[in-house]
Amino acid sequence: MAVASMRAAAMRQLVESEAARPLLEGFEVSPTSYAGAWWYVPSGADDDADYVAAGPELSADFDRLRARADRIDAFLAEPGPSDG
Repeated sequence: MAVASMRAAAMRQLVESEAARPLLEGFEVSPTSYAGAWWYVPSGADDDADYVAAGPELSADFDRLRARADRIDAFLAEPGPSDG
């Protein structure tokens, strides 16, 4: 079975249009959620290498990391004691 892939330039366009959401905001190459699936550039590949679709186990890892990142973002967005 062939692994689905997507050109890095196409993924950048999807991120810029906000159709895709990277796991690590602000990073050029990052696992990215698009169309209900996670896409990533394999470790050791060039920055302009194609993204590949993550399998179920890796997707579950990315889902857990996304949930943690969202909780951190929510915590940081809360007003602190000196904010009023």
